[in-house]
Amino acid sequence: MSSEAGEEFRVVSEEFNEMKRKYSDPVFLGSMLSRVAEEKTSFNLVLKEINAKLDKIIELEERISRIEQKMQQTQPSMQEGRNFVSEVDADILKFVARKGACTADEVQKKFSYKGANGASARLNNLFKAGLLDKKQAGKKVVFFPKS
Repeated sequence: MSSEAGEEFRVVSEEFNEMKRKYSDPVFLGSMLSRVAEEKTSFNLVLKEINAKLDKIIELEERISRIEQKMQQTQPSMQEGRNFVSEVDADILKFVARKGACTADEVQKKFSYKGANGASARLNNLFKAGLLDKKQAGKKVVFFPKS
């Protein structure tokens, strides 16, 4: 055996004996078990938080699905070639016609929506009903009266 291999064997042997001594010490073992228990508790808390967030996501998906169903049911209906729209949608159509073209931000400000999403949804529903046209202008979507 070479002197390097003999030296490496001696170092490994010393480390092994040190570990053997430590692992037969009840205080060391108790300390290690305590750390394992703490880690398990911490891990369980993280899993609990993840599960709570997943439950919240599922709940939100269900709410979105119900809202989408309601929106589909309340789409403006077409009867005998005439469009029947709500009073708010009629006001939005008049606003767009008066301005010639507008964005969801402008409708949000004019009709006091909390965010642009509500205004955007209204405008997109009017577009889907064939009452408005729209074009992409950079990052904005511009809605204008049907030609």
